[in-house]
Amino acid sequence: MTEAYGGFVVSDADPGVERLGVVFYPGGRVAPDAYLPTAARLAERANVTVVVPKMRANLAVFSAGRADAVIAGERNVSRWVVGGHSLGGAMACRYAGDHPDAVDGLLLVGAYCDRPIREMPALAVLGTRDSVLDREQFADSRANLPAAATVERIEGMNHSQAGSYGGQRGDSPARIGTEAAHRRLAAVVADWLCGEFDHCAGGASSRDRAGASARWPPQ
Repeated sequence: MTEAYGGFVVSDADPGVERLGVVFYPGGRVAPDAYLPTAARLAERANVTVVVPKMRANLAVFSAGRADAVIAGERNVSRWVVGGHSLGGAMACRYAGDHPDAVDGLLLVGAYCDRPIREMPALAVLGTRDSVLDREQFADSRANLPAAATVERIEGMNHSQAGSYGGQRGDSPARIGTEAAHRRLAAVVADWLCGEFDHCAGGASSRDRAGASARWPPQ
């Protein structure tokens, strides 16, 4: 792990493998280090480079183009997934929509797109105990995602468990521990990267994968 872009770069385990990178925008008012536990698990499990940059005032709406510097700076990475949590996910959608030639995939955690995105691999992950995310708005904006987008639900996970920053007003109590939520989130994303990008490392254990389901509509 190194510090860069005001945040952190967690490198993949095997630099000899073709490099796939994930730029992950933090949620509103959340510092980049809150996502390090999940980033580290994902980098190891999926053999990817994960970059969590700092947003101005910790609000991605002020730094929607932050991925520009990351993509230009990480020259060993040849393919990029741009994503984020909550407000960060919404801004990642805007970045993907505005930079279709630079972005190969989209990753949303507890977030939705407020504008249409071209056809590209896309994954939206929702916790079943997330009551911060507007479920009605998520459903109404589903058409903004690519038609083949994957929607995964993690049983018992709430909104703040995408990171490690304590509770959040309006959220429901989680029914799994935060460490378990991080394991399952990393497992779901690693499986998706393997399936969509043929970028496979160790894969997810059955224990980590249990509790996640690809079900639509979200409940």
